[in-house]
Amino acid sequence: MAEASRLSGVSRDTIYRHRRLFKEGGIDALKRQETPDRHHKNCTDRAIEEIVIEFSLANPHLGQSKVSRLLKSERNVDIHASGVRNV
Repeated sequence: MAEASRLSGVSRDTIYRHRRLFKEGGIDALKRQETPDRHHKNCTDRAIEEIVIEFSLANPHLGQSKVSRLLKSERNVDIHASGVRNV
């Protein structure tokens, strides 16, 4: 296992974990599993994110502060310029 680990560039623990998964569930167990959609409570609301993305794609020449100001005046969406950057 040490030689296989060295050749493949992964840890022995990873090799043993993959081997165990393969024995338990076959090749399907090795496929990446779907993770639940986690949205942190302090993140921007999804509806606002969609509005920002839509507006930014329609106006790619605008910077984050200009997008923030225009969203406030045109669509009544209150988001800071750094929030636009993070979206």
